[in-house]
This record gives sequence, structure tokens and C-alpha cells, in this order.
Amino acid sequence: MQRDDAPTRRKQLNSGFTTLELLITVLIVGILASISIPIYRDVIQQAYIAEADAGLGMIRTTLRARLMHSVNTDWNDLAGRYTAGLLLRVTDISELNLQPGDFGGKYFDHNAYRMTELTGTTFTVQVIGDSSSAQSAVNVRTLVRQIDQAGNLTTVE
Repeated sequence: MQRDDAPTRRKQLNSGFTTLELLITVLIVGILASISIPIYRDVIQQAYIAEADAGLGMIRTTLRARLMHSVNTDWNDLAGRYTAGLLLRVTDISELNLQPGDFGGKYFDHNAYRMTELTGTTFTVQVIGDSSSAQSAVNVRTLVRQIDQAGNLTTVE
């Protein structure tokens, strides 16, 4: 008795994916990618903002501590010695005792944190991505965040 292997051979030759199955798989992968890429970008942007906000919060805390240990109840002593602007790095304000190593972030370094306003009662500190020379600074070139004496954190457009 001889077996007929023809159907089995035909089945082996036709095994694999059809064009329709491959097309559906590519379509599903495309849909998943179109959903996940914007979410990924938002998460990355939030990481940039979180690092900037951590540095700004440290500076605000330092300024408030300076105010509490000052004879005056304002920042006039600092404002009288320093002209705030985009060139005034917070690490250049010697009274704050902030060192460049305090800002060892992946995206922002001590060059990025600038005192942009300093009066007797107010201050504004910005972290400017363009000014950073940190390891991955190229990713934050357009980001500018700021904090004021009240602790308000905002993105500058």
C-alpha cells in the first residue's frame, strides 16, 4: 500500500504568510507607531522640563535662604551688587554659594541658569537651553523655563 504524499507536499509548499496577512501586520504596526511616537515625545519633553525645574527650584531655595539669613528683608543687597540680565549666571553671584558642579544635569549645566530680574522684592531666574553646554544640550536648545520669587514655573515662548 502506497501513501499519497501529494496533499502534504502541497501544504508544505504553500505554508507561510499571505500578502493580506502581511499587509494587516504592517497596518497594525503603523497604527501602534502613530499612537506611541507622540506619547514618547511628550514624555521626553517632560523629562527636559523636570530637570530644568529641579535646578530652578534649588536656586529659589538658595535665594530664599539667603533672604532669611540676611539683615535686610529684601534682596537689595544682591540687587545693588549685580545687574540682572541674560549674562548673569547664578553661579557668578558669590553670595549664593552655588558651584558649577551643583548643576551637573544631562541637559542643563551651570551656564544655562541666568538671573534675568533682581530687585529688592522680586527675582526671575531662567534656564535657557541655548546657553547650556551639557552632554545632551542639543536636545533642549529651544527650551526656556523660568521661576519667580513666588515659585511660579512657566515656559517662555
